[in-house]
Amino acid sequence: MTDRPDTLHVEDLIGSRVEEANGRLLGHIADVVVKPEAGYRITTLELGRIGWIDRFDLARALGRFVEGHGKPCIVAWTDVSRFDHGTVTLKPGRSARERDDDE
Repeated sequence: MTDRPDTLHVEDLIGSRVEEANGRLLGHIADVVVKPEAGYRITTLELGRIGWIDRFDLARALGRFVEGHGKPCIVAWTDVSRFDHGTVTLKPGRSARERDDDE
């Protein structure tokens, strides 16, 4: 059973923990990607420190300081089982992955 609220505010998600179904911490939400053309539905959660840098579009400004630190990790909203008290829990067998350049 999915326990995701029908309506969420981005500020409720930013900074929340993201855990695998077994409780393993994956990181904290730095950004939320939505589709305006689909009624502002959440599509992706972006995690981690690199995600914060990406959120504020600072990668180019920080240049060599962030090189080699990887890409932001993302989680598809469809992989989310529930959101409760500042913690996003993923469905069993789901995890974060590195974001592709075209995402």
